Amino acid sequence: MNWAGVQPFNWQMLLSEPCLYNRTDIVSEFCDLDNIKVSIAITNAEESPAEKDLVDNNTIIDEHIITTLVEKFGSLEVCYPYIVKHLFTGEEASKASHKQTFWRIFGDIAVNNLKANLQNYTVCPDCEAKIPAWAKSHSCPKNTQGFYECIDCGKLCERINSRQQRCASCQEHHRYDLRHIRRKQTQEEKKERDRQFTTFLQYRYRKT
Repeated sequence: MNWAGVQPFNWQMLLSEPCLYNRTDIVSEFCDLDNIKVSIAITNAEESPAEKDLVDNNTIIDEHIITTLVEKFGSLEVCYPYIVKHLFTGEEASKASHKQTFWRIFGDIAVNNLKANLQNYTVCPDCEAKIPAWAKSHSCPKNTQGFYECIDCGKLCERINSRQQRCASCQEHHRYDLRHIRRKQTQEEKKERDRQFTTFLQYRYRKT
């Protein structure tokens, strides 16, 4: 979801309130049920590859996942934020696994939260990601495709070429520092040449 020219996606926009901790029991249950669904779908596809059969399988097993989650944890709304946090942060953020099932089961909740958050949000001055009004903290995504982290200030910047290391402001300061260093080196080199020339003249006049 992150590439040059587009603001980084902020997973918090899918939530209605902070999700400060993890529920591995909820996440594991959802992922395990989805893995069973995938196995059944593959088996049925090999036996009967008709598209309608695959759709029917998804519908039946999605209903089973919903029923199981509601029976064990009370409601889909209880499970939702922890599954979002698992699927859209860290290493899982770049993987497609379980996301199709997530959108089928929790898509209506996600869309409603997105609509609500888009009514009132701020924009990060560094990475330009949207931040919901209720969020108390935000961490810019690191090393995302199409962006780079300035080696001086740490700001996340859109990548234009593969050689970029600094944001525009830091690059200007860096150029100024380089010019200052080169000017100083030039002055020192000139002084050294003058000293050597003076030494040469002194040596020559002593010989004459």
